[in-house]
Amino acid sequence: MLINREVLSLPPYISTSWGHIKALYMLEETLVVCLTDGILIKIPNLPTSILEKIFEMHSVYLTEQTQQITNRQRKGELEGLSRLEIPFRIGLGSIENMMMTALQHNQAQADMPDMPPEILSKITSIARAITPDDVAQFPKPEPHCNCMFCQLARAMHGMTVDKQPEKIPEKPVEKEEPPASPWVVHQHQENCYHVHHKESPNEIYNVFLGEGQVGCNCGKHGCDHILAVLRS
Repeated sequence: MLINREVLSLPPYISTSWGHIKALYMLEETLVVCLTDGILIKIPNLPTSILEKIFEMHSVYLTEQTQQITNRQRKGELEGLSRLEIPFRIGLGSIENMMMTALQHNQAQADMPDMPPEILSKITSIARAITPDDVAQFPKPEPHCNCMFCQLARAMHGMTVDKQPEKIPEKPVEKEEPPASPWVVHQHQENCYHVHHKESPNEIYNVFLGEGQVGCNCGKHGCDHILAVLRS
């Protein structure tokens, strides 16, 4: 007789690893062992101490298997992130193009309210991470403008905005509604997002935004998928 974390051996009824056992239960005074192939093994008249040890070892095995599955899932997620080809550095020209496309200065948004500090801090940390040596060359904000681009540029340069009294424009400026984004963004994990086009829901891109690390598994720098996540 052998009962441990790996093996259940009760001659002459059964001798196998716990991996081949699907479940255990009692039928009156008989222990029933359900194998993964559907076979039932009935073992009668086992002492209480032996039954307790059998169920204890089965519980230990199930707990360890659950933990191993969880660890493999976490490892797979980390390996998936590593295949995003990050970290990579985007040159000054690329970051300028990306910012001008995604967050370009917009005078029509000059009176935009301040972005929440946590959102502005996250966007700023990403921008600093991908251009750590070129902050001085980052575009300067427009005076007295509080559009999204100028808020980011001001934070990048450590500047504070000089609030001026609100001026009533001579002619009202018509604000154009931004076009609806064709991309759908879902946060998968912290700093990890799933992005797909509305017309191609099965074609999913993985975007990672972290301090010092920005990437997309499409392999393109400053791609539409990264911009979609930044806009969201």
